[in-house]
Amino acid sequence: MQNMLKDKIHRIIVLIPGKNARGGIANYYNALFNHLPSNYLGIERGSRNWPDQQNNLGTFYRLIKDFWEFIKCARINQTKCLVLNTAFYRRSLIREVFYIILAKYFCLKIVVFFRGWDTYYVNNLKFYDKLILRMIFTAEIIMDLSSENTAALKSLGYNGRVILETTLYDVSLLEGFNLQSTVNERYNSMEKNLLYLGRIEKSKGVYELVDTFQSLKESLKDFSLIIAGDGSELLNLKDYVTSRDISGVIFTGHVSGRKKAELFQNAFSYIFMSRFEGLPNSVLEAMAFGLPVVSTNVGGLSTFFDSSNGYLLDVIEHELIVDYYRNLRNNHELYQSISANNHFVAKNNFASDKVAIRFQTVINELI
Repeated sequence: MQNMLKDKIHRIIVLIPGKNARGGIANYYNALFNHLPSNYLGIERGSRNWPDQQNNLGTFYRLIKDFWEFIKCARINQTKCLVLNTAFYRRSLIREVFYIILAKYFCLKIVVFFRGWDTYYVNNLKFYDKLILRMIFTAEIIMDLSSENTAALKSLGYNGRVILETTLYDVSLLEGFNLQSTVNERYNSMEKNLLYLGRIEKSKGVYELVDTFQSLKESLKDFSLIIAGDGSELLNLKDYVTSRDISGVIFTGHVSGRKKAELFQNAFSYIFMSRFEGLPNSVLEAMAFGLPVVSTNVGGLSTFFDSSNGYLLDVIEHELIVDYYRNLRNNHELYQSISANNHFVAKNNFASDKVAIRFQTVINELI
């Protein structure tokens, strides 16, 4: 539990990942809580020993402890609201039903923030799935990261307030950052670093990423690929790179803080080939550092992303990606324009202090 309270008025419970968790939701709330007042209480739930998996008995015991921790906080009279962070998957929604039942018992307002979306599941709902949704849809507010998803919620029968929100980047990452000098250093550098930062999982498109880089390296010899992060596929991916004799790939492992900021600052471009996302934090962080972004068209990116931000891929085609990077490397004016635009867009829309203000406004209007 973090951010313990002294205030006695309008406590808001936010269910957050365990402190050892890694990924977008954890990064989001690690940054957001730096700007929220003390009446916001973050209660950890989920795995506490990521990436190691507990056995079934250990998982059941943790679930009971998580529910009991929530009950202890929810029963306090000043607690007025529950914020659930979840994904539109059957397993996640079943878990949330129990929290919603408890929240209703304690007369709490409920906000559900969807951070992932399984389109196949949404399009193939069974009878019991619809019963689960009826309970989820008793929430006063549902937030999502994609305009397509917010429209889908309405079509599924949700009649409450739907809010399109974003993820964020932590403003503290950019301490001491100077856009103009950094952009010039990147463009004039003899070696051009492409950066991926995130979990090393198949769903993140990491194999497609190194395959693309192998094609790129054949014609753009001065490019390298930095893969920062860890996950269940890290060792397999390293073996894959070795077996294919792909040169120029550097694995850093998990990074955070100043090391993370240094990777963004020294990169030439950010490249992201995930298959499923809400709105990836790492893309917004890259934009804040003025990096041109090459990304698959996932989640909420299409809501704001166009050619002024980089290259959004509907289909991964190696030749087109190589051509894009060749043009970007040889066009200083284009590179400067995209860098300046990305920094401006991120600063005005995705900075953690600005997102925190929007988040508080939603909660204050509700309670």
